Amino acid sequence: MSVGVRNHRIDLLRGVSILLVLFHHFNIAYPLKDTILAAAVGWPAVRAVARNGNYGVTIFFVISGFLITSNAIRRWGGLDQIRLSSFLALRAGRIIPCVALLLLM
Repeated sequence: MSVGVRNHRIDLLRGVSILLVLFHHFNIAYPLKDTILAAAVGWPAVRAVARNGNYGVTIFFVISGFLITSNAIRRWGGLDQIRLSSFLALRAGRIIPCVALLLLM
């Protein structure tokens, strides 16, 4: 668990990035050209958001890198003081249980 107060701006960016990716994938499966949304805001605007929805993945990775770095600085006091073995053990402790559960399913 992380210690500290949640940053609601980062949560907002996460939400926007997820919605961009979902909107992009939805437009691939079900073209939005002849929808109420395209009629309301205009097809060029809908197309621009849908075609650039893959940038949501980039936003999400940037947020993840920021949070991992912020937590490392808070835990060890500075990037130069991070012990690589401890850092990797903590990362593995977060990732491996999810991968194991996925493989079991």
